[in-house]
Amino acid sequence: MRPSHRRAASGLLVVTILGAACSRAEGTDTTVPVVPTIAATSQVRPADSWIRSQHPVWRGPGYQLLNAVHFGGPGLLAAGVDSSGPDADGALWVSKDGEVWDRVVEAGFGGPGAQGFHDVAAGAAGIVVVGLDAPAADIDAAAWFSADGRAWERVGTTAFRQEGHEEILTVVATPTGFVAAGFAVTGAEADAAVWLSPDGRTWSRVEDPALSDRGTQRIYSLVVTPQGLIAGGTHYHPNQFGLYNLDARIWVSADGSSWEVVDDATFGGPGWQFINTVVAVPSGLVAAGGDILGQPGYHNDAAVWTSADARTWTRVSDSALGGVGAQHISSVVLGPEGLIAVGYDTSPRGNRIPAVWSSFDGARWVRVVDSGLEEPGHRWMNAVAADTARLVAVGTDGTRPVDDPAVWWFGPAL
Repeated sequence: MRPSHRRAASGLLVVTILGAACSRAEGTDTTVPVVPTIAATSQVRPADSWIRSQHPVWRGPGYQLLNAVHFGGPGLLAAGVDSSGPDADGALWVSKDGEVWDRVVEAGFGGPGAQGFHDVAAGAAGIVVVGLDAPAADIDAAAWFSADGRAWERVGTTAFRQEGHEEILTVVATPTGFVAAGFAVTGAEADAAVWLSPDGRTWSRVEDPALSDRGTQRIYSLVVTPQGLIAGGTHYHPNQFGLYNLDARIWVSADGSSWEVVDDATFGGPGWQFINTVVAVPSGLVAAGGDILGQPGYHNDAAVWTSADARTWTRVSDSALGGVGAQHISSVVLGPEGLIAVGYDTSPRGNRIPAVWSSFDGARWVRVVDSGLEEPGHRWMNAVAADTARLVAVGTDGTRPVDDPAVWWFGPAL
C-alpha cells in the first residue's frame, strides 16, 4: 500500500482521507512511552493472546474507522471517523476498562461538510483531538478540546483556517501544553506544518523554513523526549531523472518553536521509504514505517530505524520485517515488556491481516504469531497504546460491505 498523502474529497471524503489517512504515510501513537516495569523479552508471552473486542458499539451503519488510541482522561480514548451520515464526522469512543465502550455524542464533532479525527493526546491541561474540517472545497486543520473526555468544544482559531489545504495528523502533550503537526499545501506542493498551544484552546502556527523544501513534506508522528521534540515523516522530492523519490525524514526541536531537519543517508535508497511513527526508548529512539520496493501493496516491507541521539540513524536489517506481499508498520509503543509495533500484512488473496512485531531493543524483531490475529476477513491496525500492564490496538474491520472500527487488547483482562 502506498504511503497515504491524506487526500481529501467530498462525499466519502473521510473514508478516503482518513481510511488511508490513518494508516499514516499510510497511524501512530504519540504518547510518551511507559518505561517497562518488568524485565523485557524479545517476544510476547505465549500465555497471552490478542483479543478483538466484540462490543456492539463497533458495528453500526455506514463506514467507521479508528485512527488513534490513548490511555488518559476517562480511561481509554479512541478517535476516528464516522461516514454513516450524508457526510463524514469526527468520532470518539471512551472506555473505563477497554471492555465496555461508549460513543461520545457531540454535535461539534460534525457540521457542514466533512470532519475527521487523526489523533488524540491527553495532558495536564486536558485532552485534545486533532484532524480536519472540510466545510466546502477548502480543507482546514482542526482541533477540539475537553477537560474530561466527555464534554468537548471546537477550537476556533485563524491558525487553522488559512488559504489552501491543511491537516493535523499528530498531536502530543508536553510540559508546556500541546504540539500538533501535519502539513499545509501551498500551490502544488505541501510543507510540513507545526502548531503550538499552551492550553489546548489557543493555537499558533510555527513559521520555520526547516519545515519547507523542494517537493512535499509531511509530519506523521511526534514524540516528546528529555532533549525535546522529535518529528517523523516524509519528503517527496524530484530526483535527477525528472521523477520523484519518497524518503523518510526526521525533524528535531528543543521546544517546538524552531526546527532542524535530519536527512540521514539511511532514509533514502531504491524504492520509497517513509516514517509513520517515532517512539522514545531508554537507548534513544526507534522510528518505523515502510519501504516500497515495487508496486505499492504488492512488494512492501516494514522498515525500522534506530538512533541514540536523533541525528545519526541506523536502518535495521531483519527478515522479520519482510516477506511475501506487503508488510507495513503504522504505530510503535514501548509497552510493559518491550517494544510492540502494529500494522498489517497481506494474504495471498490480497486482503489485509493485522500484524504485530515485538522487540527488546528495536534492533532485533520477532513477528508475533497469535491466533487472535488470524481471523478470516480483512482487518488492519492503525495505532497502539500501552499502560503498565496492557496493550490496546485500534484499526479497521473491512470484512463487512462497510468498514467497522476494530479494537484489540493484549494482557490481563481489561
